Amino acid sequence: MIEHPFHGTITALITPFKNDELDLDALAKLIEHQIKGGIKAIILGGSTGEGVTLSIEEYFAFISEAITISRGRLKIIAGCSSSSTKAAISMLSGAERLGVDAIMCMTPPYNRPSQEGLYRHFKAVHDATNLPIMLYTFPPRTGVNFDDETILKLAQLPRIVALKDFDVERTLRLSVKLPSFALMSGDDMNALTNLVHGGSGIISVVSNILPVEVDAIQEAWDKNDTRLALTLHQKLLPIYKALFVESNPVPVKYVASLMDLCSPEVRLPLCELTATNKEILSGSLNHLAPKQIW
Repeated sequence: MIEHPFHGTITALITPFKNDELDLDALAKLIEHQIKGGIKAIILGGSTGEGVTLSIEEYFAFISEAITISRGRLKIIAGCSSSSTKAAISMLSGAERLGVDAIMCMTPPYNRPSQEGLYRHFKAVHDATNLPIMLYTFPPRTGVNFDDETILKLAQLPRIVALKDFDVERTLRLSVKLPSFALMSGDDMNALTNLVHGGSGIISVVSNILPVEVDAIQEAWDKNDTRLALTLHQKLLPIYKALFVESNPVPVKYVASLMDLCSPEVRLPLCELTATNKEILSGSLNHLAPKQIW
């Protein structure tokens, strides 16, 4: 099977804005924070990265700058998702020319294709690139989900090598049938359960702000220290809950701003965190590490 970066802790990177423009200085801070924290791969332009709000020019500029900043010190995975198969292919083709290491592609939102339509969409994406591809499904955002049979069929294509999913029961079902396929959790709260069920790692929101702490769970698991993995996972429970008190990435951007990594700015239709939820989030942060980071 093709080599790919889909293992361990991968950060779904937030996209920094300043006055509604890309903040490339903040991008450098965010990437250096990930590298210093031991993260080996990041995803750009996914749902946490507000990818649907980026113009195609911004999308390519963002990827190009990230590649320049990273200088090969971590893998760059481009989120290439669209309701249009043609548009998704255009995005991935441009990203591939820029030099990304892999592609993440979500089930097409809004138009709710059949299982056959999903297969044809991802087959077309597969045939348009030489890069490894991670499928991504999150029905609350897209209105459509894979059947297991569709995933199994797509996994026969050589460059489709991973799945980002929020269904840990599906990981339990598929890990036996697809032992060399990377089954990645898309939910920090369920990351450890996903590993127990045969998964390969986490596509993390929390690692935007706590890369060392999130990756320590994976490292403990890889060393068969399940008790330590559980202890570390339990310690982050208040953060897992607080970072989703409003729509992602609004809360995590607010925390990143407290760490001077970027502004809390998000693009409409998202808006800033409410005062009440700022208090909730601050309380969770102080419980984790009072006066150490924030």
